[in-house]
Amino acid sequence: KRIMNYLIAQSIFKENRLKLSQDVKSAIDADIKEKIEYYGSRSELNAELKNLMLNIDSLEDIYTWEEKHKSVYDFLFGSGGAEEISDKALEEYYKSNYSRIKYIVFFTTKLKTDEDGNYVTDKNGQYITEQMTEAELAAKKAKIEECYNKLKSGASFDDIRKEYSEYDTSEYQNGFFVSKNELQTWGSDIIIGAAKAKEGEIFRVDEEEAVYIVMKCKLTELGDLNKNESDIQQLANLSIYATRELSEKYFDALHKDVTVNNEIISKYKLSTIKPNPYYSF
Repeated sequence: KRIMNYLIAQSIFKENRLKLSQDVKSAIDADIKEKIEYYGSRSELNAELKNLMLNIDSLEDIYTWEEKHKSVYDFLFGSGGAEEISDKALEEYYKSNYSRIKYIVFFTTKLKTDEDGNYVTDKNGQYITEQMTEAELAAKKAKIEECYNKLKSGASFDDIRKEYSEYDTSEYQNGFFVSKNELQTWGSDIIIGAAKAKEGEIFRVDEEEAVYIVMKCKLTELGDLNKNESDIQQLANLSIYATRELSEKYFDALHKDVTVNNEIISKYKLSTIKPNPYYSF
């Protein structure tokens, strides 16, 4: 799919007589020269690239393809582009992909302390955690159940959050906006749970070091987001995500015009092709 997208971009680039800037061309040249210097010579670099069935010329071609793809993306979907995302499409993406949540967190591990009661950190300055005793964990579980039952009985989520949550989220008065784009931040259980939950529904997520009690809230209208600074910050990349999805659909629709030579592809198998260990390429 990625290769087909690159091929389609080369065609669009040519049809619209686009050009790479001299700065982009110079950056490619500088990158390759740096690699030649690192490996010692052109022949040494070519010897390394041979492991990937490449050489310096084909590596330059790949870098150029990538830059042309970026150029086409900007040409089509950038400001003033022919396929620039509309306000309506942006709003539809927001409504279809985002959930607004509030949460209460209980930590099921504790921060390690030294003999003087000071928190212990690792060599990177991060606090070190340790397991709770059975008694501490039992007390924590009882507190979690108490909190959860109060919410299920109709208690105010904001009031219970203030009383029980072990992390202060009061700065985020409207809660948090989550989607698949924030998967690495929130984890799949919270993202999927929020997507499936109904408005006002409360669900629980048990993780290795914490338990989250989450409430799905009514999604704020997109036009009302400018009233709260934290909301704006959380959705700063909304247009980028929506445009990315739009571009994927655009290129997918053109895949039918790409001819794949299966005879050549059949010569290569994942079981025999070497992986790329060179993060610099």
